[in-house]
Amino acid sequence: CFESRCGMQIACPRMASRCLMGAWPTGMLFRHDAAKSKVPMDTDEVRMFFPMYLMAFDIVMSSAQMEPHQDLRDRGLLEEFAPWMVGRIIFVSHEWLGLRHPDPDGVQWLTLKRILARIMRGDDAVDLHWLDGFSKLPKPSIGAPWRTLIPHCYYWLDYTGVPQLDSRARVAQAPVATPTSSDHRHCELDDLALAVRSIPAYIDMSSLLLVLVPSAQHHDVAG
Repeated sequence: CFESRCGMQIACPRMASRCLMGAWPTGMLFRHDAAKSKVPMDTDEVRMFFPMYLMAFDIVMSSAQMEPHQDLRDRGLLEEFAPWMVGRIIFVSHEWLGLRHPDPDGVQWLTLKRILARIMRGDDAVDLHWLDGFSKLPKPSIGAPWRTLIPHCYYWLDYTGVPQLDSRARVAQAPVATPTSSDHRHCELDDLALAVRSIPAYIDMSSLLLVLVPSAQHHDVAG
């Protein structure tokens, strides 16, 4: 996948052999599988140990900020993966820009919503990653079909799709609360581990990978 650290963009060589690579000039990188096919989820590589929880487009666009998994799940705002969703799943990768919340200032969430709106408007020009200069890959473009599909897609993010410890205390700017039940905390920790272990399967079920890389500073760590 792609990473962004102090403006540096790194592409994984393994991915380069099976997908197009590029960078949005406004803070988003993308991976688009040219020929997405469903792979069985019971193989060693892509086994799903924890359900894939997704947000519908209208929920994403109407939400003011990233909210933790448990809060969204308890309010009925997440949908569990179903086979009919294949071809409509977008995997969104983000950084943690705060110790308590991944996006305390909302810059990554705003970037995601702006980019989705741009795609729907037909503004899908993409700058090539510098590594692509050494390949014969065509200049990447999300293309017209995605402009129509975007509103009908489902979105997976780390913070919304993976159970968070003390989730109700981790909303932006909120202090960390003391757990009231050790059993509940262990359950969350087990689910978190299973969800993290399932990330390769989540990626495999996705047809588009968006990596949020806006210009931003860490909220709690200087420099």
